[in-house]
Amino acid sequence: MSFDVVIVDDEDVSELVGNIELKGLNYNLVTPENFSNDIDKITDKYDLIIMDQKLAGNIGKIPYMGTTLIQELRTRMAEARLAPKPIILWSIAGNITSYQHEKTSHNLVDAVWKKEWLHISEHEKRKECASEVVALIRGYKLINESISEIRATDSGGGDEFLARIFGKDPSRVKGLVPESVFNHLSNKNNQIAHYVSGFMINAVLRFDGFLIDECTLAARLGVDKGCSQWECFKNQFLLAFKYEGLFSEYYHRWWAPEFENWWLDEVSEIYPASLSADERTRILNEKFSLSLSSAKLSHNHTEDHFWHCCIIDKVPLDALDAFKVTSSERREWQDQFYVCYDAVAALKHKVLGYELSVRDRERFLKIRKQKKNNA
Repeated sequence: MSFDVVIVDDEDVSELVGNIELKGLNYNLVTPENFSNDIDKITDKYDLIIMDQKLAGNIGKIPYMGTTLIQELRTRMAEARLAPKPIILWSIAGNITSYQHEKTSHNLVDAVWKKEWLHISEHEKRKECASEVVALIRGYKLINESISEIRATDSGGGDEFLARIFGKDPSRVKGLVPESVFNHLSNKNNQIAHYVSGFMINAVLRFDGFLIDECTLAARLGVDKGCSQWECFKNQFLLAFKYEGLFSEYYHRWWAPEFENWWLDEVSEIYPASLSADERTRILNEKFSLSLSSAKLSHNHTEDHFWHCCIIDKVPLDALDAFKVTSSERREWQDQFYVCYDAVAALKHKVLGYELSVRDRERFLKIRKQKKNNA
């Protein structure tokens, strides 16, 4: 498969692009000159746009930001003057950090990359970038086709649109997707390609809820996902409830309700949350003739009825001794956000814009004081 990408950057980025581990990637570099000329070079022939955050192009000697160009591109896409396509914003780490505080721009792009990820030493990050490119291009194709079909038939969306987006049969999708999510995506005013993409990425796929990531799946199974048999177990027994919808090539997720049904139907009549990690793993090993290792307690934690993962350090957590954090961006269908003791102690939650709940702030201070007294 061939992927045509346009990159707007004031530097020679050929080495970085060459490090994206993706066959068939063709790119054209647009060196900033002026706003009008630059934007006119971005045409329908491209599948994806990569935009630098801080451009050295000049308009009357005044530098302009990549997000300014992106805003105009999104307007043209919404007005059908340019075919809708994914946009990735990239820059050096310092510039990306400053961008993260500009919340109004976040829904304009589908991904944010640090250029450091594409250095020769970052093999795993380079593979992830390649996977994300493929997922975004294929995802936008799915969104565009789905919206075009709805408009052509004047069907108004609903079950068929949601079925295509979530990769589920129309008869099942409404029972799995929360009504608020269903209503949002079924609304014609929201059926604009980058609106659909932004909502799915930022409100559904990035956080646990009715879909869960691999870390949380392993926690709910009580299994250490770093053990030697995890990949085999996952690919042999857990595919029946894996998410296969929009952007699933990059966002590997599983349906939380179907996981629970699978456990009760295929594994044990005992609800998994009432079992310790060791008990769940023992049941799985006996049931499937495996030798999975159980998930281990994270540092400074004592409870092992795991059900969540730290949203920062990705370690399995029991809600009883995890710490709740709040965010103005959390949606009603998303699970509560939890962090581990060490992440709080290092103030990692504050760096990412989270705040401890009042009760857990008091609890953390009390536990920290006890630890200091016992040291």
